[in-house]
Amino acid sequence: MFVKESHLVDELVTQLTSSGNPFAAVRIASEFGYLNGRADVVAVTSDQLLITFEAKLIKWKKALDQAYRNSAFSHYSYVVLPTSMRSIAMKRRHEFERRGVGLCSIGIDHFEIDIQARKKNPLQPWLTESAFDHVECR
Repeated sequence: MFVKESHLVDELVTQLTSSGNPFAAVRIASEFGYLNGRADVVAVTSDQLLITFEAKLIKWKKALDQAYRNSAFSHYSYVVLPTSMRSIAMKRRHEFERRGVGLCSIGIDHFEIDIQARKKNPLQPWLTESAFDHVECR
Protein backbone atom coordinates (compact mmCIF):
# COMPACT_ATOMS: atom_id res chain seq x y z
CA MET A 1 0.00 0.00 0.00
CA PHE A 2 2.67 2.54 1.02
CA VAL A 3 5.79 2.53 -1.15
CA LYS A 4 7.83 4.97 0.91
CA GLU A 5 7.86 5.94 4.56
CA SER A 6 7.15 9.52 3.48
CA HIS A 7 3.85 8.34 1.99
CA LEU A 8 2.93 6.82 5.34
CA VAL A 9 3.81 10.08 7.10
CA ASP A 10 1.75 12.05 4.56
CA GLU A 11 -1.26 9.83 5.22
CA LEU A 12 -0.73 10.18 8.98
CA VAL A 13 -0.79 13.97 8.67
CA THR A 14 -3.93 13.73 6.53
CA GLN A 15 -5.62 11.54 9.15
CA LEU A 16 -4.54 13.78 12.03
CA THR A 17 -5.94 16.87 10.30
CA SER A 18 -9.26 15.21 9.53
CA SER A 19 -12.31 15.96 11.63
CA GLY A 20 -12.60 12.39 12.89
CA ASN A 21 -9.07 11.99 14.24
CA PRO A 22 -8.99 10.39 17.70
CA PHE A 23 -6.32 12.70 19.14
CA ALA A 24 -8.04 16.05 18.82
CA ALA A 25 -4.71 17.49 17.71
CA VAL A 26 -5.14 21.09 16.72
CA ARG A 27 -1.63 21.83 15.47
CA ILE A 28 0.74 19.48 13.66
CA ALA A 29 4.27 19.63 12.28
CA SER A 30 6.63 17.14 10.68
CA GLU A 31 10.29 16.44 11.23
CA PHE A 32 11.10 17.72 14.68
CA GLY A 33 14.85 17.23 15.01
CA TYR A 34 16.68 17.30 18.32
CA LEU A 35 20.09 16.22 19.60
CA ASN A 36 19.19 12.56 20.13
CA GLY A 37 16.96 12.01 17.11
CA ARG A 38 14.05 13.18 15.05
CA ALA A 39 10.31 12.70 15.52
CA ASP A 40 8.39 12.16 12.29
CA VAL A 41 5.32 14.07 13.43
CA VAL A 42 4.58 16.16 16.51
CA ALA A 43 1.10 17.29 17.46
CA VAL A 44 -0.22 19.64 20.12
CA THR A 45 -3.70 19.07 21.50
CA SER A 46 -6.17 21.75 22.54
CA ASP A 47 -5.22 21.11 26.19
CA GLN A 48 -1.52 21.70 25.40
CA LEU A 49 -0.32 18.10 25.44
CA LEU A 50 2.45 17.04 23.07
CA ILE A 51 2.08 13.81 21.09
CA THR A 52 4.90 12.36 18.99
CA PHE A 53 4.60 9.81 16.20
CA GLU A 54 7.25 7.54 14.67
CA ALA A 55 6.23 6.03 11.34
CA LYS A 56 7.86 2.96 9.81
CA LEU A 57 6.86 0.71 6.95
CA ILE A 58 8.38 -2.46 8.42
CA LYS A 59 10.95 -1.87 11.18
CA TRP A 60 8.58 -1.64 14.13
CA LYS A 61 11.32 -2.41 16.70
CA LYS A 62 13.37 0.57 15.54
CA ALA A 63 10.25 2.72 15.65
CA LEU A 64 9.54 1.52 19.19
CA ASP A 65 13.04 2.53 20.31
CA GLN A 66 12.64 5.95 18.68
CA ALA A 67 9.16 6.48 20.13
CA TYR A 68 10.41 5.54 23.59
CA ARG A 69 13.25 8.06 23.24
CA ASN A 70 10.67 10.71 22.21
CA SER A 71 8.76 10.08 25.42
CA ALA A 72 11.50 12.01 27.23
CA PHE A 73 9.90 15.21 25.95
CA SER A 74 6.37 14.26 24.92
CA HIS A 75 3.27 13.48 26.94
CA TYR A 76 2.26 10.63 24.62
CA SER A 77 4.39 8.75 22.10
CA TYR A 78 3.19 6.44 19.33
CA VAL A 79 4.52 4.10 16.67
CA VAL A 80 2.58 4.25 13.40
CA LEU A 81 2.63 1.26 11.04
CA PRO A 82 0.69 0.27 7.93
CA THR A 83 -2.27 -1.97 8.75
CA SER A 84 -0.43 -4.86 7.06
CA MET A 85 2.21 -4.76 9.85
CA ARG A 86 -0.25 -4.46 12.74
CA SER A 87 -0.50 -8.15 13.59
CA ILE A 88 3.30 -8.59 13.69
CA ALA A 89 3.76 -5.70 16.13
CA MET A 90 0.75 -6.75 18.23
CA LYS A 91 2.48 -10.06 18.97
CA ARG A 92 4.91 -7.96 21.03
CA ARG A 93 2.23 -5.86 22.69
CA HIS A 94 3.96 -6.25 26.05
CA GLU A 95 7.03 -4.37 24.70
CA PHE A 96 4.86 -1.36 23.87
CA GLU A 97 2.98 -1.49 27.16
CA ARG A 98 6.17 -1.90 29.21
CA ARG A 99 7.57 1.30 27.67
CA GLY A 100 4.28 3.18 27.71
CA VAL A 101 4.39 3.65 23.93
CA GLY A 102 1.23 3.41 21.87
CA LEU A 103 0.66 1.75 18.52
CA CYS A 104 -1.45 3.00 15.64
CA SER A 105 -2.20 1.28 12.36
CA ILE A 106 -2.96 3.27 9.28
CA GLY A 107 -4.23 2.68 5.77
CA ILE A 108 -5.81 4.85 3.16
CA ASP A 109 -8.83 6.40 4.91
CA HIS A 110 -8.22 4.21 7.98
CA PHE A 111 -6.65 5.14 11.30
CA GLU A 112 -6.83 3.06 14.45
CA ILE A 113 -5.26 3.22 17.89
CA ASP A 114 -4.30 -0.38 18.63
CA ILE A 115 -2.48 0.29 21.90
CA GLN A 116 -3.11 3.44 23.92
CA ALA A 117 0.07 5.25 25.00
CA ARG A 118 0.53 5.96 28.68
CA LYS A 119 0.63 9.65 29.60
CA LYS A 120 4.04 10.75 30.85
CA ASN A 121 5.46 13.84 32.43
CA PRO A 122 8.31 14.90 30.12
CA LEU A 123 11.76 14.46 31.64
CA GLN A 124 13.17 17.17 29.36
CA PRO A 125 10.67 20.06 29.57
CA TRP A 126 13.03 22.41 27.68
CA LEU A 127 12.81 20.01 24.73
CA THR A 128 9.03 19.91 25.10
CA GLU A 129 9.03 23.72 24.75
CA SER A 130 11.23 23.45 21.63
CA ALA A 131 8.75 20.99 20.13
CA PHE A 132 5.87 23.36 20.93
CA ASP A 133 7.81 26.17 19.21
CA HIS A 134 8.46 23.91 16.19
CA VAL A 135 4.74 23.26 15.81
CA GLU A 136 3.89 26.95 16.14
CA CYS A 137 6.37 27.88 13.38
CA ARG A 138 4.72 25.60 10.83
